[in-house]
Amino acid sequence: MQSKHTFNIGWYFLFTVSTSIWITSLFMTSVPVSGPGPHTVKLMMLASYGVMYQLPAIILYWLLQRWQRLAIVATVSVSLLCHVLLFADNRLFDLYGFHINGFVWNLLTTPGGFESLGADQTSPWPLLGRFAVLLGLHLLFITRVVRLPFPHIRKRYLVAAFLLLTLGERLAYGISDARLDGEILQLADTLPLYQPLTMHGLLAQLGIRSKRELPLE
Repeated sequence: MQSKHTFNIGWYFLFTVSTSIWITSLFMTSVPVSGPGPHTVKLMMLASYGVMYQLPAIILYWLLQRWQRLAIVATVSVSLLCHVLLFADNRLFDLYGFHINGFVWNLLTTPGGFESLGADQTSPWPLLGRFAVLLGLHLLFITRVVRLPFPHIRKRYLVAAFLLLTLGERLAYGISDARLDGEILQLADTLPLYQPLTMHGLLAQLGIRSKRELPLE
């Protein structure tokens, strides 16, 4: 295994986050977006949730980095699992329009439930092929690419950028929810585990009435 001086985990996390962003963008392909505002919010959502889906792996590596071999195995396993789940959820979302949830889990753990989703009519080879490619890329980055020099970036700057992104897109969602902006609300609905932020109470305190609260004409 490489020494700590030649092992730059930043390359691996750059790959995993970029891959999460790409997979997440597949969920949004069915939502038409027009104008610079919605496009900007879309990019903010992709960036913030691309990082968020990889946070378990990032935090795990940070906690275990004293034991590098263990940290690498655990981090790659969690990160790869996240990508596989995103791909599977995207397939489910394309077919049925909803994400992995308790209902889906009950079907998968019930005899005959898997077939009821039509899985018996779907070839497993595309999913297995994606898994093989993902596994190969994960191994390539964690064993080879991490040996390359990586630019030094202070962690607090990365944390600040992430917080600004996630706060910005959540504020945009809250405003869009009050204005009933369908584009941004639809984009958020496509994301797995999206946590919406509503601002009705704050807007009311500012004397601004939400469109949701206005009487129908």
